[in-house]
Amino acid sequence: MSTHVGINYPSRFPDNLIDDLVAELQSTGVNTEIRKETLMYASMEWAIPGLISAYILKPYFEAFLQEAGKDHYIILKNWVKKIVTRFKELPVENLAASQSTEKVINTDNIQSKAITIHIQCKGHFFIKLLFDNKIGTTEVELCIDDIMDMVLAHYLNEPNSLSVFLDNQRLRGGEIFAIIDPATNKWKFLGVDEVIKMIKSK
Repeated sequence: MSTHVGINYPSRFPDNLIDDLVAELQSTGVNTEIRKETLMYASMEWAIPGLISAYILKPYFEAFLQEAGKDHYIILKNWVKKIVTRFKELPVENLAASQSTEKVINTDNIQSKAITIHIQCKGHFFIKLLFDNKIGTTEVELCIDDIMDMVLAHYLNEPNSLSVFLDNQRLRGGEIFAIIDPATNKWKFLGVDEVIKMIKSK
């Protein structure tokens, strides 16, 4: 059976870290895969997965949108809110490589390094959701509702700002970054080129 939702977290974390969240999903028929990792990443900071990363994969949409429709999707949205709000403010520090002149990576980056949500879209895209540590829980939950509704519309072929952005990125594929604009509490979508420009401008 295909994996619907994958969750990665460090091997040094306790086994019961997310047992309740996993059990909640599995009880509704979601095939969940857990991976405990010991990897270190050498990459552009925004491309590094959160310490805890959840992946909502295309087989979920193919299975549940046909069988259970939007009722099950509400369960998934609420689950995403729980895992994000539980871990968003967990303190994490990314260390630079030993040969770097910097001891830490970009202290101006206020996106949570503890939790990221990756959503597989149609085609070859993943959206990586980043969560600003300075944005409150209520606002984050409303933004999660918003992005999950856009993803659903994308799979149902209903036009929205996410679909328009993905159409413009179609030839490049890969990963799309989504951040919450603190001025509007609305999602802003960025391609890799835009993220690189943003980092270089710091």
